[in-house]
Amino acid sequence: MIVFKKIISYFKEVLKRPFRTPKAIIEYSHADISAGVIIGPNCILGQNTKIYENSILANTIIGDYSYIGGNSELKNCTIGKYCSIAPEVRIGLGIHPTDKISTYPGFYSRKASGAVQIGEDPNTREYEPVVIGHDVWVGNRAMIMDGVEVGNGCIVAAGSVVTKNIEPYSIVGGVPAKLIRKRFEANEIDALQELKWWDKGLQFCIDNADLFNNPQQFFRKYKSGAG
Repeated sequence: MIVFKKIISYFKEVLKRPFRTPKAIIEYSHADISAGVIIGPNCILGQNTKIYENSILANTIIGDYSYIGGNSELKNCTIGKYCSIAPEVRIGLGIHPTDKISTYPGFYSRKASGAVQIGEDPNTREYEPVVIGHDVWVGNRAMIMDGVEVGNGCIVAAGSVVTKNIEPYSIVGGVPAKLIRKRFEANEIDALQELKWWDKGLQFCIDNADLFNNPQQFFRKYKSGAG
């Protein structure tokens, strides 16, 4: 009976405490964040972004209307607008030095993983930023290594490992990822790069929705620089 009274008393005290909205809900109220998502330091989420369950973000910027599939891990990267990142994608997970006696982080870093701390070298780079353009689709379980730039409109096939920069509107796949083909003709790619439709606001996309589904009509209207 005494234990029961103590439990009741405890919950009464808890109910008296002021409710505090979790920091992530306050800072990212403009985004749709699923359960289990961990948002680390130095992250910026654009308007109407969607982060699916159990993903991890750190030092990452995500542009408007982009989404990140579940169980993904993104670090030290910038992702443009209207990007589609599939589940279980890994981007920018850090690097180890290859010009030293050992690649073990305990020799050069106090922050990195490792069971023992032996030394420190503040000049050693532990990551290089990744830049992903606008309207990029990254397939399931793909990996994009540190320092890589992925151009606008690219498609990265599922399971690929991207180790080098990718030119705009390229489709790549494999380990390591290699060019499969370009999505459009060179002059059409130039037109899209010049138009920058992703910066024209959502209303532009709504007004031109039919054209987005009909590339020939889209290029007929905008390849000459109209709009």
